[in-house]
Amino acid sequence: MSAERLELLPAGTQLASASGAWFSIPSASMAMVVVVVTAVSALTAFDVYLEGSADGGTTEFEIPVDVAMKHSGAAGVGNLPTTGLPGVTGVSGRNINNSDETVAKHVGIYRNLACDRIRVAWKLTGTSVAFSVKAVVK
Repeated sequence: MSAERLELLPAGTQLASASGAWFSIPSASMAMVVVVVTAVSALTAFDVYLEGSADGGTTEFEIPVDVAMKHSGAAGVGNLPTTGLPGVTGVSGRNINNSDETVAKHVGIYRNLACDRIRVAWKLTGTSVAFSVKAVVK
């Protein structure tokens, strides 16, 4: 099966918590999601995660990310968060950006998608954040 590229959320400024449009992924079972945060203003909390649906978008559920990493821009250096790591407790396991409120690039890997649709969702506390979200599903 070939990979499919999706623009889950075009670059833009968000002023409140919300979710993007549903994307149909009937034959995909895994995904890599990239969140690029380009600007923040008075941001005190910011979470980005995937939601899935198994009934065509009628009912949504949060999808836990298997591995999430903040891209550092330095070769061989990444900032592994506490999500998706064995033996770590007290973490939701859903956030791609590990609740980071800074300008950065984040990558989330989803190894087993058991849904027919996905969309990006975010929760923010503060004034605004500018970001985009892209995915490759296979």
